[in-house]
Amino acid sequence: PFVHMASAGHLRYGDWEDEVEIHRGTYDLLLPCGASGEDAVLPSEDDGTWSLHRGDQALHLPPDAIGPGIAARAFHGFIDFSHVFNVRSTGSNETWPCAAAAVGRLTVKRETGATVHLSWDGDLRVRLNDEPPRHLGLRETYGYRALRLTLRPGENTLAVHLDNAESRLSWGAFTFSCRVVAEGGTVIVPAALA
Repeated sequence: PFVHMASAGHLRYGDWEDEVEIHRGTYDLLLPCGASGEDAVLPSEDDGTWSLHRGDQALHLPPDAIGPGIAARAFHGFIDFSHVFNVRSTGSNETWPCAAAAVGRLTVKRETGATVHLSWDGDLRVRLNDEPPRHLGLRETYGYRALRLTLRPGENTLAVHLDNAESRLSWGAFTFSCRVVAEGGTVIVPAALA
């Protein structure tokens, strides 16, 4: 349900027998923030936006002291920090520092129970408002966890921090997905900090 694969008719074979090209717009690739043009696949407004911050400072600051950071739109619920903090092309034998937080505002009219659905690769910590951060663990391959939270009336600040706890370097994956669903099934869309 998360990715739409291109049909065989959209595949273009390259110069090598085992090389296949897939054009943007035929496959739900995660694209760098700000990608545009007729061939680009832009994230949906329904996925919301997050404020991205390098390092772990945003995880420990009081919610009202966190700055706006770099605004990034989620794509099918995914935020890929490498599109913002690692913009050079990398191969499988290259690494880059990976410790970053995505911060979003969740706004509700009344106190609301919600389930936060998270998937990640690396070490993940989550903090709602001024509560202590919750350590959800280190995953060497993508893991999933559903976390029950109570949102207070008005604006709530959700911080999601991801890093590689052992070396603080990434060999590739530097991404997480997050979907917040209120009791009753309504998706609560995050908004970047202003």
